[in-house]
Amino acid sequence: MQLGIQALSWITKAARPIHVHELIHALSVEMEDQTLEDLDLVDLEIALSVYAGLLDFDPETQWAFEEDTPSNPMFGRSAVRFTLKIIEEFMIRNASKIFLDADLEIAYTCLTCLAFEDFRVT
Repeated sequence: MQLGIQALSWITKAARPIHVHELIHALSVEMEDQTLEDLDLVDLEIALSVYAGLLDFDPETQWAFEEDTPSNPMFGRSAVRFTLKIIEEFMIRNASKIFLDADLEIAYTCLTCLAFEDFRVT
């Protein structure tokens, strides 16, 4: 349940469409992570199951990556979006009531990533 709420908050609060790989990484970050290798990536099937029909993939937002493979053609290619425009409008309009600490949690996630050893300049 918590994973679904987090996913909905990321999609609702995003300033631009979030692609599948970005959402999976965002949902996988934990405060104690120190590097990208520390991430225990959320399983794509589990991530998809928690959306309960509220989210879908936008096939028009192709963003191909080298790690895309025929066995996993969706990974990284499509943006995640709400299945219906009315759902998106409702979520955006009521975000402050539905996702009480979403801005703070998203900020913590971003700051955790920025502090990764992988990004340190020596």
